[in-house]
Amino acid sequence: MEGSNEIKANSGIVGGACCRWGTFNLSAEKALENMKRVLKKDGLLIVPNFVRHGSRKEWLTEKAAEIMGFHTYHPWNFNEYCSFIQQSGLKIETTRLINGVVFPLAFVTARMSDYPALVVPEKA
Repeated sequence: MEGSNEIKANSGIVGGACCRWGTFNLSAEKALENMKRVLKKDGLLIVPNFVRHGSRKEWLTEKAAEIMGFHTYHPWNFNEYCSFIQQSGLKIETTRLINGVVFPLAFVTARMSDYPALVVPEKA
C-alpha cells in the first residue's frame, strides 16, 4: 500500500537490533516472536546484540549511559544470548563475538529449526 508504514521482507532476511529490545515497549521474547512471525520459511534471521564480559569498564559505561537515558533491559553474556535464541525455537547457524571498545557484540544468524540449513558450495 502506497504511503503505509508496512515493512515487507521480500528477501527473506529479517534483522533485529536486539541491543535495545525495549525500544518499542516489547519484551525480548515478544520482539523475537514478531521477527519469527515475519520471517519466510527459508529466511535468515540476523540478530546482533551487545553482550557482557562483566568488567568494571562495562559497568561504569552502562551507568553513564543510563544517566543519559539509554537503559539495558537484558544484560546477557554471549552464551546466555545464544541460549535465548535457541530456546525460542530457532536453529543458530552462525555466531561471532566481536570485541568492541566497551561492550562486545554477539553476531548471530538463525533459521527456523524445522528448516534445513542453507548449504553454500565451496568454490573450486
